[in-house]
Amino acid sequence: MKMKFGLAGSVVALAAIAILVVLLPSGVWSAPVIAATALVAVLLGGFFYLPAPLAPSSRSEESRLALIGPSGAVISLALLGALAAFAVGLAGYNALSWSLTILTSAGLIVSALVLHASSGVIDQAVASQPDNSDRMEWQGLLNEAASRNAGRPHTERCARLIESLRYTASSIKNQTVAEDAAIRAKLVQLLGFSPSESDAAFIQAMDEIEALVMRRQQQLVASRSKA
Repeated sequence: MKMKFGLAGSVVALAAIAILVVLLPSGVWSAPVIAATALVAVLLGGFFYLPAPLAPSSRSEESRLALIGPSGAVISLALLGALAAFAVGLAGYNALSWSLTILTSAGLIVSALVLHASSGVIDQAVASQPDNSDRMEWQGLLNEAASRNAGRPHTERCARLIESLRYTASSIKNQTVAEDAAIRAKLVQLLGFSPSESDAAFIQAMDEIEALVMRRQQQLVASRSKA
C-alpha cells in the first residue's frame, strides 16, 4: 500500500516539474529556481503520500492516525515556503530564493524528525493505557451466571461482584496478571452450573472468585506503587 502511495506521489512530482518546464522559458531557469522547483514538486507529491501512515505497520493505529493532521500542516507550510522561494527566484532575487529554499528544507527535516519522535511517545502512551477488556468480559459472564442461577440463594453476590469489578484496577495493555486466567476459568465454571448442582458448590465458586479478584487487585496496586 505504501508503495502505491509513493508511486502516486512520484507521478505528481514529475508531472509538476514537466508542466513548469513547458510553461517557463529556458532563460529563467537559474540554480535557485531549479532548487525551489524541485522542492515544490517533492512537496506536491507529499500530499499524495500523506495517507501512507494509515497502511499497516509496526506502529500503533493511534500514532499512525495522529501523524496525518500534523504531517498535512507541515507539508502545507513547507509548500508555501517553497512557492515563495520559486517566486522570488523568478523575480531575480537569487540570494533570497536560496535562503527561503534552505529554510524551508531545514524546517521540513526538523518537523519530520519531531513527528517521528512524537509517534514513538504516542506508542508508549497507548501501551500504558488501561485494558478494560478482561473486566468487561468478566462482568458479562457474571451477568449470565446470575440469570441462569436466579433461583439460588446468594445470587445477589454476583451483582455486588459485578459492581466491584467496575472499580477494580485495570490491567495495563500487554501486561498479564497471574490471576486473570484463573478468574476467567472460575467464571466459566460458575456459568456451567446446572440447577441440579448444590448451592454449596455455587457459593464456594463465588468465594474463590472473590478471593482471586482481591488478590489480583493487590498485585496490580503493588506493582504500580513499585513503578
